[in-house]
Amino acid sequence: MNTGHTRLHFVDFGPRDTEPIVFLGSLASTWQMWIPQLDAVASTRRVIAFDHHGHGNSALKEGPLSVAAMAEDVVATLDELGVEKCGVVGLSLGGLVAQQMVLVNPQRVTKVALLATRATFQPASQWDAYIEHAITHGMEAQAAAMIPQWFGRDFAQTHPATVAGFQQMIAGISCEGFVAAFRALGEEDFRPRLHQISVPTLVIAGRGDCVTPVEGLEEIAALIPNARLVEVDAEGHLINIESEREVTRLIQQHFF
Repeated sequence: MNTGHTRLHFVDFGPRDTEPIVFLGSLASTWQMWIPQLDAVASTRRVIAFDHHGHGNSALKEGPLSVAAMAEDVVATLDELGVEKCGVVGLSLGGLVAQQMVLVNPQRVTKVALLATRATFQPASQWDAYIEHAITHGMEAQAAAMIPQWFGRDFAQTHPATVAGFQQMIAGISCEGFVAAFRALGEEDFRPRLHQISVPTLVIAGRGDCVTPVEGLEEIAALIPNARLVEVDAEGHLINIESEREVTRLIQQHFF
């Protein structure tokens, strides 16, 4: 068992005699971003959704945060739960953590789904303005800036309560946790290693997502042997919410 780790907050639903599917969310989110998928899958499979460090009810790790440390703490928390093998779904930052998990622990991750993410978010300097904005103006202002990226205009107009809920979610993330995770996000480049992934891999891109454009997901799918790439109609970054039914169906097909 891993030691010296930060125990992450998680929720755990579904039948315990099934292999779990782990859900890892985006920067500035909590486990609640996965509620539609958790509800849909938990009737037949165990599902475990995590809060990243400094997000939701997970404590912030001391010192600089890294994607490697984030993945290690997910695995260590799974150790405590007695979970030896699992599938993993990751979106955006969660997709980076998922890539790290399957590369370092290939014997434990049986299948992986990478949603609205990249193999690298470098150079880290491109995110300096976002980080400075959060530090200077606070997370409420950061939430207002991020919501138009998370959801397309048409979806936002027809789902005002959903959008308001996610804006409140972002505003509730600690600035320290947001900054630490954002800095970790900009450090990794998995492109030289993705050919090592041998488990069944599903890659889902949103056609209008400006945060993680389709081209980046195409690159991931091209570098992972036998990966399957699917595009959904989402205009925003949170494709699991904006294209909820299609993304849920794809996840169910992939893991069942």
